[in-house]
Amino acid sequence: MSKELREEIIEHACPDDEIKIVFLEPDCYDKTIKGLYWDNQNIPHIVYDRDMIINMHIHDGMTYDEAQEFIDYNTIRALPYMGVTAPILITPMQERISKPKRKKRK
Repeated sequence: MSKELREEIIEHACPDDEIKIVFLEPDCYDKTIKGLYWDNQNIPHIVYDRDMIINMHIHDGMTYDEAQEFIDYNTIRALPYMGVTAPILITPMQERISKPKRKKRK
């Protein structure tokens, strides 16, 4: 599945093979891909869900803090060295924003 997904993304994002898009490793992170983003220079970036990556590490036996530190140290810090097509990690906000409380009617 992962190889097929990567090939599909490459075909869609870089049809002319002018740009080499960068994926996070290991390829099990492909399950956390949320989509593609084109910056203001029309350069594609793969968008990953940071929380899903953390949850993958928790599932593999890390604590939340260990998983977060692992991602911050081994992935986030490496992004500037990945070139112009470096991936983007997002934290989806719909789970983090609380709904406003309704006032009860008298």
